[in-house]
Amino acid sequence: MSKEYSSIQSISERLQEAGIKAQDIVIWDRFNSDLEDGGFKLNQRGRDVKCFGNDTLGFETDFEIFNSAASLLCKTLTRVCDAVINLPVLKDHGIAGVTISMKNMFGAIHNPNKYHLNVGNPYIPDVFSFNITTR
Repeated sequence: MSKEYSSIQSISERLQEAGIKAQDIVIWDRFNSDLEDGGFKLNQRGRDVKCFGNDTLGFETDFEIFNSAASLLCKTLTRVCDAVINLPVLKDHGIAGVTISMKNMFGAIHNPNKYHLNVGNPYIPDVFSFNITTR
């Protein structure tokens, strides 16, 4: 079991202890394969914690725009989630350096490949901004 899996499982358990139903918790990432590679079992239905990638529900058809960024947001974010706990894996990104949780939001858009110029500036904060301010 990876440390990421263990941390997410612990957070899910604490949320349930706080009164949130398991079926109201969603673990998601950019692709189903990313989750499976991390040791997660995909689950879209039932009373257990949900776990799926953006390739399950897809993306909205209208662009969100914030400053220099224009992207389609994933439907998991726009139609399923009321709140997001962004749990980053600490890593060194070859272009942007250490971004902690902000670059994680590139997983919520359809076109992250467009936002790596100029070491991600201003794209990383712009994408993060429209993900948290437009819903």
